[in-house]
Amino acid sequence: MARASGANGRPLTSGSVRKTSFVPAEVYDGFQMSVLVDTRAPKADVAISCTLQRVIGSPIRAQTLSIGPRGMRVRSQRPMSLDEIVGFELPDLGMRVHGRARVLRVERANVYALRFEGLPEPMVLRLHALATSGR
Repeated sequence: MARASGANGRPLTSGSVRKTSFVPAEVYDGFQMSVLVDTRAPKADVAISCTLQRVIGSPIRAQTLSIGPRGMRVRSQRPMSLDEIVGFELPDLGMRVHGRARVLRVERANVYALRFEGLPEPMVLRLHALATSGR
């Protein structure tokens, strides 16, 4: 599959655009037609208390702004750096969801986009259920 590129011809990065792909739709008059489909994971705009933990230092209290099976946006009491890896815990989801996340973007003062890394399947499924049903 061809990679999407921006106006400058360089490949688009995962944090720069919506993730979409072309999928075959039908053949019309001898030509294969394609449809652009949004392949982003679902997200729910929910406020959940979250604890972040660096390798060194005390826990960071945070609150989610949105969450899904691939990551979350959080408001943190302390600044974080791009590409920083933090431990996280979301205790109020009917099961303990915890693991590691990487800071992908700084959206504005104290608001960060984090991507989960290596979450076990039961946790991913729980986050997907939260994102699609809101509970």
